[in-house]
Amino acid sequence: MEAVRMFFVLFMMVSSVLVKAQDPLTLLGKKDTTKVVHIAYDQIPAASIEAIFRFEEILSSLITPDELSREATLTDSLLSHVDSLLMVDDTLHFERLLLRNLLNKQNFWIGYKGLLKKRQDQLSAIVGDLSSQRDKVIGDEKLWRHTKLSVDSAFVDTLIDQSINEVLLQADMVRREILSKSNEVFVLLKRLTQRVLLVDGLLSEMESIRKQQQEISLAKTQPALWEKQFWGNYSGGSNGDLLVFVEENSRAIFSFYQKNKDRLFVFFGFLLILLGGFIMLSRKGNHYQSQCDNYFKQSATTIVQRPLGVSIILGVFFSGLFLPNRPPILIDLAILVLIVPLVDVVAQVAKRAELKYLIVFGLLVLLRFANYVFHPGNPVHRVIMLVLAIAEIVLIIRLIRHFNLRSIRSLTFGYFVRVILLFHLFAAFIGLVATVTGHLTLAEVAVDLAISNSFVGLLLIVSSLTLIGLMHLLVDGDWLKKLNFLKRHNQLIKRRIALFIILFASLFWLDSVLQILKVRDPFLHFVMALFTTEVSLGVIKFRMGSVLLFFSIIYISILVSGMIRSILEDDVLNNVSLRKGVPRMISVVIRFSLISVGVILAVSAVGMPLSQLTILFSAFSVGIGFGLQNIVNNFVSGVILLFERPIQIGDAVEIGNLVGTIKSMGIRSSKVRTYDGAEVIVPNANLISNELINWTLSDKRRRIEIISGVAYGSDVYQTQKILLEILQSHPDILKNPQPMVLFNNLGESSLDFRLLFWTDDFDNWVVIKSEITFKIYDALTAAGIEIPFPQRDLHIRTMPGNQLSVNSDQ
Repeated sequence: MEAVRMFFVLFMMVSSVLVKAQDPLTLLGKKDTTKVVHIAYDQIPAASIEAIFRFEEILSSLITPDELSREATLTDSLLSHVDSLLMVDDTLHFERLLLRNLLNKQNFWIGYKGLLKKRQDQLSAIVGDLSSQRDKVIGDEKLWRHTKLSVDSAFVDTLIDQSINEVLLQADMVRREILSKSNEVFVLLKRLTQRVLLVDGLLSEMESIRKQQQEISLAKTQPALWEKQFWGNYSGGSNGDLLVFVEENSRAIFSFYQKNKDRLFVFFGFLLILLGGFIMLSRKGNHYQSQCDNYFKQSATTIVQRPLGVSIILGVFFSGLFLPNRPPILIDLAILVLIVPLVDVVAQVAKRAELKYLIVFGLLVLLRFANYVFHPGNPVHRVIMLVLAIAEIVLIIRLIRHFNLRSIRSLTFGYFVRVILLFHLFAAFIGLVATVTGHLTLAEVAVDLAISNSFVGLLLIVSSLTLIGLMHLLVDGDWLKKLNFLKRHNQLIKRRIALFIILFASLFWLDSVLQILKVRDPFLHFVMALFTTEVSLGVIKFRMGSVLLFFSIIYISILVSGMIRSILEDDVLNNVSLRKGVPRMISVVIRFSLISVGVILAVSAVGMPLSQLTILFSAFSVGIGFGLQNIVNNFVSGVILLFERPIQIGDAVEIGNLVGTIKSMGIRSSKVRTYDGAEVIVPNANLISNELINWTLSDKRRRIEIISGVAYGSDVYQTQKILLEILQSHPDILKNPQPMVLFNNLGESSLDFRLLFWTDDFDNWVVIKSEITFKIYDALTAAGIEIPFPQRDLHIRTMPGNQLSVNSDQ
């Protein structure tokens, strides 16, 4: 027995030595337990207590029965409601519904599908949490089972065995509890998935019917006006149509409200912010009137005098960003709300003679909305369609007759407007004929085209004028006047702003026209096919979308890099104390870095493999070897000039016989403007390889030298004093280094003095030299000192033989 005890003690000592190097956190299950085979014998009691405590924490963190019951109640309530709606719609014939009602149905079920998906995500999150907790329990349970198997039962006392069994029992209980709750949630998820599949099938059926209705837009759907069936074909009444219209659209509005409460709250907050901002702008209208130097500013300052109206217009203009997938009834109600402010605002910028057309247009929009109440088979619906078509024809003819082409500066734009009017006249005439013959689908599109297109056009014109004008006022405002970048590129920024807003408005108008013509989806499919279809040119395969994306990314990177470079050079780096040329070096490096990043992103976006880039670079290297040496030489020279900075923009340089000022420095060549006004393009390699004189590299100082002579016999000391006083009195001559007057030479005809002096006004050194020369002449003349000129003495003597000899001495 004593031997057994000694063996047991020895076993415990060895086990303790082996586990001392192990992390106790791993043994207690706080790290990855899959690497641990078992728990050490002497740590089982403490580890079991911690494991049980951890299981209790997991158990308490699980979803409670009350919470599970609440989730089941919410799910059952949603499923019950969806089942009742499905039963109602199962009895409907979707092919008999109007296109507007079919769209309402689609939006309605898309919303409920979103609710089902949201409920699915919530339950899936619960299942995920339960699964995570279950994995933890299973891991701990495996650890303790390994521990139980690793300890020989002959050496296990009752306490150790009981501790292991308690942990395993607790783990089994927690695991079963998690499994039970997971099964309950899985049952709810299964039911939700079934309903989602049913709704998907319903939406697919409606989408198929909607496409069929669009395809038969030219078909005859109702009897013609001269047919007997026209008056007796419809069994319903106007009151019934009104009730159906109110019921269907009320459900659509209520469903949309239930699904977009938060979005509606944000949208109305946006409207309030707009209203507050335009109220403030309207109070400062007189101040902005003085800044109106273009048409956009004038229009904007006039429009903001109606803060409520312009807030509603811009709010509806941007409403699609806040409230996507709106039912048609909300779009129609938004149009009705916009009629009064839109007509009022347009009247402020339009001529008084055009006001009557705006009023008639508003009445046509109201009549168009009223026509939606009636079923196409109702004779009232057909009568209203006739009235609308005739009114459009009369109104467009009057507009064409009174349209003054000469009043528009751009004849191209004038003819474009006339073509648009003629197109609308043709559409209205088609609508009139289709209404009479019973082709109501075509009639609705043709009649609706002129009204909707005019409404969208007015909305876009007012919104664009307001936004462009406000952005111009902002660019010219007091806040941004201090930015040199905006001062330097003021007109360019304004043009870009106008271009961007007009482009966005044009895309919005195109989308509206496509929706009116019921060809938006086919057009989008055509565009997608155009840009995604693979084109083969020999062994080269590409997609137009990839090519467009590639060049778009590069263009944007160039645009952004240029803007950032200008901001750095004009407003940031100039305000920092840096050495000459360093700001330009930083801005150029940043610009080309951004362009390089853009090229890499463009290549990645189109999916071009790196192996193809290697081939391109190899081909480029071959090209360098054969014919691009000079280009690469100039490019490398440009990089050297960028970092060494031997010359900078604005420096006065002398390159051989070329003397001038550096106007610009590119990566391949630089531009030198001579003092005669010529601009010479100099390759960068010439600036690196040849001798170059930079008069203003370190500073703008320059030494000027003037040689002045006086006649022999003059007082040289007085002359020196006079000349020195002239130099010391000139304001542009530096005191340090001191100007000097040196007795330079005993010339043939004069006593020569050399005047040396410095100026830091390099740009005007020629003028300064001329001024000093003038003063020298005046001062010497006033002092009576003669300024000599070259003289020669002529000696004539008679030679033997009556010959004359002439000798001249200077």
